[in-house]
Amino acid sequence: MQKWAVTLVSAILVVVAKDGINQAAILAGIPIILFCFLDTYYLALEKQFRAAYNSFLNDLHNGVLTVDKLYKVITNGKLPRTFLEALLSLAVWPFYLGMLGLVALAKWLADNGLLSGCGSLVGIN
Repeated sequence: MQKWAVTLVSAILVVVAKDGINQAAILAGIPIILFCFLDTYYLALEKQFRAAYNSFLNDLHNGVLTVDKLYKVITNGKLPRTFLEALLSLAVWPFYLGMLGLVALAKWLADNGLLSGCGSLVGIN
């Protein structure tokens, strides 16, 4: 998810630098927030799967595993709590918060005229 977020935000910021559409920098926040929630959701699902896997292994090693549980993945059903834990994880918020900071910096630079002519530096005239 992070690669997609970087790609979309970079494309939007190129438009800001090339065409001088400073308000487009605010649009870069939309994919950042959406991908942040999607990344957090997948991390929460992964954490729930790992917990179900560990529970399965504990039941297997303790000899209490029954045949009807053999092919079932049983989660604890606490996805909102796991989602919040994943959102506060160091795997999620530093990256997306850093991207929001860079977008805010680009917006500030564009508003103060410090990005004018940057397109010629990277060959996007």
